Amino acid sequence: MIMSSVSWLTSLKCSASVDGSSSFSTVLHWLDFIFLSPCPQRILFSAINLLFLLTLVVLVLKRLYFRFLNGRNSGSSVLEKPLLGGDSHGFILTLWFKASFVVTALLASAYAVLTILAISKGVKSQWNLIEVLFELFQMMANVVVLVLIAHEKKFGAVSHPPPLRVYWAVDFVLVCLFAATAIARLVSSSESVDLNLKLDDIFSLVSFPLYVFLLVVAVRGSSGINLVAEEDLDENSRPKVDEQTTADSDVSGYGSASLLSRAVWHWMNPILSKGYKSPLKMDEVPLLPPDHQAQSMAELFELYWPKPSENSKNPVRTMLLRCFWKDLAFTGFLALVRLAVMYVGPVLIQSFISFTSGDRSNLSQGFYLILILLIAKVVEVLSSHQFNFLSQKLGMLMRSVLMTGIYKKGLRLSCSSRQDHGVGQIVNYMAVDCQQLADLVYQLHTLWLMPFQVGVALLLIYVYIGVSAVVSLAAVVGVMFLTLTITRKNNAFQFNVMMSRDVRMKATTEMLNNMRVIKFQAWEDHFYKKIQAAREKEYGWLSKFMYMISGNLILLWSVPILIAALTFGIATLMKVLLMLGRITTSRERKVGGAIAVEVEEGTFAWEDEGGQHVLKDINFEVKKGELAAIVGMVGSGKSSLLASVLGELHKTSGKVRVCGTTAYVAQTSWIQNATIQENILFGSPMNVEKYKNVIKVCSLEKDLEIMEHGDQTEIGERGINLSGGQKQRIQLARAVYQDCDIYLLDDIFSAVDAHTGTEIFKECIRGALKDKTILLVTHQVDFLHNADLILVMRDGKIVQSGKYNELLDSDLDFSALVAAHETSMELVETNPAVSSASSDQVNIDILIPLFLSITIVMYFSLLGILVITCQYAWPTVFIIVPLIWLNIWYQGYYIASARELTRLDQITKAPIIHNFSETISGVMTIRCFRKQDKFFHGNIERVDMNLRMSFHNSASNEWFRLEMIGSFVLCVATVFLILLPSTIVKPEYVGLSLSYGLPLNSVLYWTIYLGSVLENRMVSVERIKQFINIPSEAAWRKPDSPPSPDWPSRGEIEIKNLQVRYRHNTPLVLKGISLTINGGEKIGVVGRTGSGKSTLIQVFFRLLEPYAGTIIVDGVDICKLGLHDLRSRFGIIPQEPVLFEGTVRSNIDPLGLYSDDEIWKSLERCQLKEVVSAKPEKLDSSVVDSGDNWSVGQRQLLCLGRVMLKRSKILFMDEATASVDSQTDAVIQKIIRQDFSACTIITIAHRIPTVIDCDRVLVIDNGWAKEFDDPGRLLERPSLFGALVQEYANRSSGL
Repeated sequence: MIMSSVSWLTSLKCSASVDGSSSFSTVLHWLDFIFLSPCPQRILFSAINLLFLLTLVVLVLKRLYFRFLNGRNSGSSVLEKPLLGGDSHGFILTLWFKASFVVTALLASAYAVLTILAISKGVKSQWNLIEVLFELFQMMANVVVLVLIAHEKKFGAVSHPPPLRVYWAVDFVLVCLFAATAIARLVSSSESVDLNLKLDDIFSLVSFPLYVFLLVVAVRGSSGINLVAEEDLDENSRPKVDEQTTADSDVSGYGSASLLSRAVWHWMNPILSKGYKSPLKMDEVPLLPPDHQAQSMAELFELYWPKPSENSKNPVRTMLLRCFWKDLAFTGFLALVRLAVMYVGPVLIQSFISFTSGDRSNLSQGFYLILILLIAKVVEVLSSHQFNFLSQKLGMLMRSVLMTGIYKKGLRLSCSSRQDHGVGQIVNYMAVDCQQLADLVYQLHTLWLMPFQVGVALLLIYVYIGVSAVVSLAAVVGVMFLTLTITRKNNAFQFNVMMSRDVRMKATTEMLNNMRVIKFQAWEDHFYKKIQAAREKEYGWLSKFMYMISGNLILLWSVPILIAALTFGIATLMKVLLMLGRITTSRERKVGGAIAVEVEEGTFAWEDEGGQHVLKDINFEVKKGELAAIVGMVGSGKSSLLASVLGELHKTSGKVRVCGTTAYVAQTSWIQNATIQENILFGSPMNVEKYKNVIKVCSLEKDLEIMEHGDQTEIGERGINLSGGQKQRIQLARAVYQDCDIYLLDDIFSAVDAHTGTEIFKECIRGALKDKTILLVTHQVDFLHNADLILVMRDGKIVQSGKYNELLDSDLDFSALVAAHETSMELVETNPAVSSASSDQVNIDILIPLFLSITIVMYFSLLGILVITCQYAWPTVFIIVPLIWLNIWYQGYYIASARELTRLDQITKAPIIHNFSETISGVMTIRCFRKQDKFFHGNIERVDMNLRMSFHNSASNEWFRLEMIGSFVLCVATVFLILLPSTIVKPEYVGLSLSYGLPLNSVLYWTIYLGSVLENRMVSVERIKQFINIPSEAAWRKPDSPPSPDWPSRGEIEIKNLQVRYRHNTPLVLKGISLTINGGEKIGVVGRTGSGKSTLIQVFFRLLEPYAGTIIVDGVDICKLGLHDLRSRFGIIPQEPVLFEGTVRSNIDPLGLYSDDEIWKSLERCQLKEVVSAKPEKLDSSVVDSGDNWSVGQRQLLCLGRVMLKRSKILFMDEATASVDSQTDAVIQKIIRQDFSACTIITIAHRIPTVIDCDRVLVIDNGWAKEFDDPGRLLERPSLFGALVQEYANRSSGL
């Protein structure tokens, strides 16, 4: 008679009868017997052990034999050499080795005890003999393995021998077989199972985790012994370790934690304990292990980025898979384990019901069920939390890889790429997209797990209720198709949300970066509406996205109930119970010879492909040590020529050779948000003598004396607290301090006064840099006779080159430039005249509402479980109540650290984004100084700081270990259910209680955890609230005191004792200015850079409110007007020529108030009509972010065009012509005198010809109005103004 498969599980027979009815059934019969029956299982396991022991014996004998043959003539004993490989070295033993040794020792000891017990019972049957031999071979094998591991320690073997690894792997397979049959016997509730076999089954289940560990050891291969060089060993034979990594007490305990410590999060205890006692500070959060740091991630990016020859269609995906496939596979394995054990509880419910409805005489069966439930719940908790943490860690590492890669890409972006994408969009790649990719990792395994999970669930339903499961299948398929449709639609919505967010962020960034100009022009309302429109569009897509998410959640939360009701309803009726390629530089570097810079037949464009050529037929060479000046009209290509030398333009033909290191000073100052000293050093080491000399030659000594903190003064974002001249001289000092071979200086004299400019030329250009090669773009013709070579440019070509006198005799372009300058000199002599608008907004838009809704649902679910449990299994209340209290207490303990870690996580993200934005803006300067590595490592440090917080924040979230405690509480409650008589808890209620009790632990955890996460995310609300509470400007409009429609009508200005300071705790900048300006007067304002000239204009527009004193315009105190009423009535051409992304039309007339004819007339008057009309799009010609596709001079002229349209009665000009040549300056001044003859004009200028024909000149020195009189009278007597004029007049001859 052939026994059934179930019968073999409990049979102790060591032989099987064969029925020859069919060969197939015979094979199945033998397979059942061999793999299910205890006796052949033990024979099979013993055979494997014996084979392993024999293999080792053969290997040892073979090795001894060859050692004996090779070592007969040597003096050393062959027995002193390792038998299985490895040589004696200095080494350290890691916890990995110790754990392997301890686990093997535990198994050897356990099997020794079992062997003794088996022998003591006597050998009364064939089964007893097999049992004794099995335990004996197991003991021998583990003892031999223990000796082998000790042997590895003696000789420092870094890896286990292959036979041992194979043995452990085979062992694990057999142990899995033992464990599976043990569970089957325990679940079957058969009373015929032998007591000794039951004990063996329990031992198989308890020892199973030990064999899992040994399998990991076998796969890993490492013995846990790390070799070190002898010279690294100290007197105690302990290795020296890097204090910044392994041995550093500040390094996270995760790196050195044992498997057990990692499993139960013990390594997180110190930081949580510290955070509970007092709020965590940034320096109290440990460093990441070395292999988790951003530098390691950057190296992975370089190593695994696909080569061009691979033609990868998605290089980012390919790189991420290559970097992290092992981590993805392991998290997938954990997800599978979690899914498998999740079904153990529901499967056991029927067994519990059967037990409690029986006679309950065999309590051991009930305890077996509880033991299986406990093991399943413990494995579920461990696998769930490890999966969550490792997924978040993997997402964090992916984010690190991408952020470092994007930053490096940003350092290599071409100019055209920066223009195409814009700073805001590029920054969004790092701020938003990287984070969303990191968040995706957690959901990644759902794609393949969901069908498997649904399939198993349907199978279980079929097993219990039969064909009614078809209804469930149909419902699930329908829901899946519906969800797929919703998700596909949602993906489109999400894409539109992200695109709309990019537009809003770009507009917001542009507004914040140019806020001063926007306030000057009273365009706040226009830009507010622009951002509001972008936000409304984003909000429209966001609403659709969130409605879809909500609908999906409602559907997915409701479906289980609906399917259950439908399925059981049908069952009752039937009576049955889911970037980058690289940009390579276009210049060659060759060292040697007399040539420093050479361009041959060069043709260049800003765009990488198909763009218009901005430079054509460029040929020149500059010898080492020469001063080469580059001159020309506005828009002639001077700055583009420097960019071509730096390799920033796309070279379509020709050759560029640069011999030596380069330094670059941009026309538009680029200053970092750091101290003045840090800006000058720019990452170079401090040399005090050299530093002081640089400060001197760049004329910064007096400025630093005035500043309260000297060179330790913190510069605001984009240098907002410095004058234009100060910013220019700081970036010049930065270049000089770097001590490079070649200096490319772009119009460095435009923002400084004549006296300072002369000092810089004498002390710096022809002093500190006298032996350097200098390419100087300038409009200051009076310096040119000192140049070794002059390049004259027109329309993107070099039309003349040579020395000063040669070019002057040619009577061409250069002669016209000099003539314009001589005319100006005659006038002097004869005519005395922004991480909360992005990530915080995402939190408030999406995450907080989502978490809030899920948290509310979880609270209702928890309430429902408690009501059902208390109603039908009321004795468990005595255990559930303490569990809830414990959860609440633990939440208080955990949230103290979690809240601070979340806050620190958010705080440390902002510097990464700000630094990236700053880097993109100044990348041309960074590349010129070859500081890419310095900035890249600065980014690495910032990313590491954020990763520290993210890593420990994720770990703290998973540390919340109450699920483990809850698992034990659940099992204790289940003990009560099986012990209490049926009169107290009815058998039918046992299943109901367990159905609700099984998820109670998880629901309770997720309720409190999500509440904590929600509280952490509320940090974003707090940050935005802080931003909202920042004191605002004065009222935009004051209905009770509006100015008259024609105000100001005369343009009379009276200033009384005007005092101004930047902040309440800073020194006065203007210290008591009093003066009167008559209507229609032309006032020139001069003075040393940093003296307070631009500050005076800011007070007129009330960007700075007066600390004391008043300004009266046509009888009206400007401080009593609304800001819009005030600013909209004044006209200004600011010091920084700011353009906004859009078109020529939107820049010159952003409010759309004027006709095309008026705009063309304005462009004609400001010398730009020819340039604009030559473009195909005319007034709709593109202006990219910051106007980078227009020269600085052209930007300044466009700003002049705005004012000509506005025609205000009072006009302010703050260095309005600083960036144009003298010839264009003279034309502009003539136009202004004609078009604004009846207006009051206040002009700040460093060029004396610009102010010499003014009605009066105001000289400001160190915040005081030192002189205010007719220029002629000031020149007739000793005066500060006279000294400035004399300096300007004599500058050329004196140099």
